[in-house]
Amino acid sequence: MVHLPGGVFRMGSDEKYLFEQFPSARAGLREMLLAETPVHEVKIPPFWIDRYEVTNSEFRTFVTARPEWRKERVGGNYLLTWNGDRFPPGQSDFPVVFVTWQAALAYAE
Repeated sequence: MVHLPGGVFRMGSDEKYLFEQFPSARAGLREMLLAETPVHEVKIPPFWIDRYEVTNSEFRTFVTARPEWRKERVGGNYLLTWNGDRFPPGQSDFPVVFVTWQAALAYAE
């Protein structure tokens, strides 16, 4: 794992800028764009993060040990590219995708 120091960044968009970029925005789009406003600072505390993505093979070890996280038990688009408990052939070292945040948290714990 790698320790990152955290810091401050500006998040969001300036309302005037958005509507200059999208002057003919429909009502639904205007509402979506307004959710991006206002620009504000966000402080991220220091944290640890894995240096490399979790692979299909590593995640399969997890779901084998924790059957409640198997594809058929979670449903939806969870592990969409897998066939049951098998990831696509030749992709054991590819990053796992289509994982819920709940499953990611359980994996991390």
